[in-house]
Amino acid sequence: MKSEIRHPKFRGLAPTGSSYSTAVETAPGRLLFVSGQLPVDRDGKPVGGSSMEAQATQIFENLKSICEECGVGMDRIIKLNCYVADLSRFGEVRTVRERYLKPPYPAATAVGAQVMGGFLLEIEMVLALD
Repeated sequence: MKSEIRHPKFRGLAPTGSSYSTAVETAPGRLLFVSGQLPVDRDGKPVGGSSMEAQATQIFENLKSICEECGVGMDRIIKLNCYVADLSRFGEVRTVRERYLKPPYPAATAVGAQVMGGFLLEIEMVLALD
C-alpha cells in the first residue's frame, strides 16, 4: 500500500506563489533520502559546462532515473534541497524543475552555496516509496 502524500495549507502563511509546497506530509510509509546529485552522466562525466539549464536538466534526469529504479514516479518526490552557486540564476533551475514536476509540488529549499567540484548546482531529494 502506498503512503498518502498530503500538501497541507497553513492559514497563517501566504501561498508560496511558486513551484514548491510549504510542507509535505506522508503517512504511513517508507522514505528514501537521496544524497545531493551533481550534473554528471551515468559514467560520472560532468554535463553542462557553464549552462545552469543543462546542469539542472542532467540532475533532474538523474533524479528521474532514481525514481524509476525505485518503481515510483516523480510525483512521489516530497522534498528537494537545491544548493546553487549563484542564486540570481535560480530562475533557470525553476524552469527546468517545472518541466519535470507538476502541482502539487514538493516542499523545496534553495540555498546559495559553493558547490563541490566547481559545479553550479547540487540537488538532494526525499522520495516517498510507498
